[in-house]
Amino acid sequence: MAHAGESSISSPLTSSTTRTHTTTATPPINPDLSRTRLKQIARWIRDELDLLVAREGPDILRPDDVVTLHETFIALRQAQNITVSDLRATGIHIAVRELAGVATRWPGRLCDDCDKIIDIWTARFGSFSDIHPFLYGRGGRLEGISSIHEHSREALLKRWARTCPDKIHPKRSHRLGDLGFTAGSWWINSLFAHHAGIIGLEACEGGTTYDKHGAYALLLKDTGEIEASSEDRFTYRVPQNDKGKFRLTSATPKSRDPVRVLRSHSINSVWGPKAGVRYDGLYSVKGWSIKQAKSTDLAGGHWKEGDILFDVRFERTDSVPMEVVTKRPTATEVDDYQEYKRLRRATRDIRQKQISAPPIRTDYEATVKAAPPIVPSPPLLPISKPTQADPVPSTPRRGIFKHLHFDDEAHTHHPNRDQVVSPKTVPTNDPPSSIPRNATLTVPTHPNRTTTATIVTNQAKPDNNTTTSSPQRPTHTPQPRPLKHQQRPHRVQQNP
Repeated sequence: MAHAGESSISSPLTSSTTRTHTTTATPPINPDLSRTRLKQIARWIRDELDLLVAREGPDILRPDDVVTLHETFIALRQAQNITVSDLRATGIHIAVRELAGVATRWPGRLCDDCDKIIDIWTARFGSFSDIHPFLYGRGGRLEGISSIHEHSREALLKRWARTCPDKIHPKRSHRLGDLGFTAGSWWINSLFAHHAGIIGLEACEGGTTYDKHGAYALLLKDTGEIEASSEDRFTYRVPQNDKGKFRLTSATPKSRDPVRVLRSHSINSVWGPKAGVRYDGLYSVKGWSIKQAKSTDLAGGHWKEGDILFDVRFERTDSVPMEVVTKRPTATEVDDYQEYKRLRRATRDIRQKQISAPPIRTDYEATVKAAPPIVPSPPLLPISKPTQADPVPSTPRRGIFKHLHFDDEAHTHHPNRDQVVSPKTVPTNDPPSSIPRNATLTVPTHPNRTTTATIVTNQAKPDNNTTTSSPQRPTHTPQPRPLKHQQRPHRVQQNP
């Protein structure tokens, strides 16, 4: 521990304003480390001191503030009963991380204390980025209002209609005045503002909360605010689908009553909040104008040339100054907004994966069935392709069947011109029966592979001088008839 007299930072004293320059023992450090105290310290650092140091420098800090921070950081570094739930509930770890991250802005001794705390808590709890604030659980901002699985408009309205129907009834928001809300009240989005009862369901997407009796509230989003010369005045261009414009511009005394004005973080204005939806106070209608849209009024794509434009001028009448209102949302509220967006994005990703993945059946009993035996397929025989040397079997081969052709001179009698061809002139001896014992039937070869059978006999040819009494007929040489079936050449042996 440092001794007194070194500096206001190195000499941590008690939180009293009395300081001495004598060498004294440092009193024991035992500050309050309850969740309430740690939450106050975290808000004090992030919402007040950090902005002050960023604007004026580290010398703007009071000595008592530096001593208080130093004592608190030493107690946190030595504490053994700090749990991860304490960090999630208080956000003190985020304040320590932000202070150490801008070491050039804060006093060096405080930054060194924060670095040591980060090393100890990282080794004990893991990375600070994995420590998220409580949102739906006990002590969370949305405790009893929503759950981690209810993010859509339909799911939230269904839950509220079942648990708290009076809060979302139109008679609660369709009333004049502030309804007990203080300027600067903040919500994560417009649906939770509707649950609180400050706006009606018809204004959750931006526009006027109204009925047949008048207008009661106005939510500014996107390009609704077209002019804001100061923090107390602005001009509102009513969208085409907002029928509350007829209540804001009606020439009745009730139309001059103040309405509740809320701004969303999506508004194109310097007075809008950093995140979520904020109630800025009561505003009264001071005038309006109705005109036809021109080419200069078409910025943003919400209008087209020729549309009727309603521009309503408002002036602030609330007692809470805008300087106080613009401090919201706080750093803790921004953390809650970011955590809500993170959980909503994670839930949407899980739902998309479940839709894209095939369903897994768990309602059936697995039964073991024997698979049928696998019979090996017979081997495929090789198929020979037809070639020129091996003709297709359907084509008959010429070498198998051969047509026999016998020589006409071997077995045919050629009569002379003087002979008469008739049955009576045929000699008595039969040539086949008079063939000698050694006679053979020879088959001569032919160039066209056609075998010719020749019968050789020793029988003498009939005499050409033989004459008959029959009248002469023209000679006729009979031609052999082709055989129907081919025969192979063979040798004929004459029996004796």
